Amino acid sequence: MTSSDFLVGARDYVGAMSLLIITGPSNPGPGEREQMLEVATAHMVQHDVARDLVVRIDVPGRGAGEDGDGSLRAELEPMIPLLQSGSLFGGTQGLQLVDAENLQKAEVETLAELLQGADLATIEVALVYGGAVPKAVRQLGGQTVSVKKMWERQASQWLDEEVQARGLVLEKGAAEAMMKRFGTDTASMGRALDQLEETSGK
Repeated sequence: MTSSDFLVGARDYVGAMSLLIITGPSNPGPGEREQMLEVATAHMVQHDVARDLVVRIDVPGRGAGEDGDGSLRAELEPMIPLLQSGSLFGGTQGLQLVDAENLQKAEVETLAELLQGADLATIEVALVYGGAVPKAVRQLGGQTVSVKKMWERQASQWLDEEVQARGLVLEKGAAEAMMKRFGTDTASMGRALDQLEETSGK
């Protein structure tokens, strides 16, 4: 198992395995969560998985979700045919399991069993964890990418880089005002920058 550290962004990420485990801080903020999802998306793109062939499942919180027929809650059941059968029409499919830290013990065991029997030559799997990854999942191998907790210094660096990449010109004090408003929430800052790109001038 190899690992990489991500402070901000995922533009330079190059996936190498069919199973990718993305970890972040416990209770990740919006900016950190967005980075984790960017890594998952980049994994699919770089393995030529079409967007419409990626199944994204957001794991319900503990105590939430609907009861299923077996050990999985109903929201997680779509991963069973995907991991057991793959694509009926050829090509590679993808599974993004988001908020995987909310998996119940029986669900972790079922996931590990499904992954052990899956044809990872035709399926790309990205597991997005906020916090610790269960031993049963870590033992599956694959690649691990860690998104570190973002501090204001990293968020400020991210903002500077985004402003430059977008060719924006901010008035004096504008960057400081954005940092005061959004803190380390780079997801919201990114949306604000999207709006600023539609304006002309400073």
